[in-house]
Amino acid sequence: MSKEKADETVGERIARLRTSIGASREDMAAYCGITRQTISMWENGETKVSAENLFTAAEFLGVSAHELWFGRPAASEGASIPEFDRVTIQSRARLVRQALEWIDNLKAFISELEPRRHASNETKTPTRPSKKSPKKPPRN
Repeated sequence: MSKEKADETVGERIARLRTSIGASREDMAAYCGITRQTISMWENGETKVSAENLFTAAEFLGVSAHELWFGRPAASEGASIPEFDRVTIQSRARLVRQALEWIDNLKAFISELEPRRHASNETKTPTRPSKKSPKKPPRN
């Protein structure tokens, strides 16, 4: 992290790293399994990052959780994630976001079909079967 500031918050660090790799909030949210608004609240300092999300966010950003939290790598840490892996993580995030959009579109399509199916069943007037009286045997 060559451009870190001494007084930079975790949220500011997340925003800086995210923009430096060209990822959108939507990409990061899809990868982390959270909403875009949550990423925005982290970056604006409105909420804190949970430990679980810190590790996932660090993986997405290509740094260690220690580096994301403290702004510097731990003494025993090696280099951050190589560029190839970073691109793979970003591609995966975009695919996840696209799949979630398709699922939402499918749900909307199905919900549009549901009222039609119910309406067609309700508009049919039930018909009574005709009651024919059984034939009586002839009287002798």
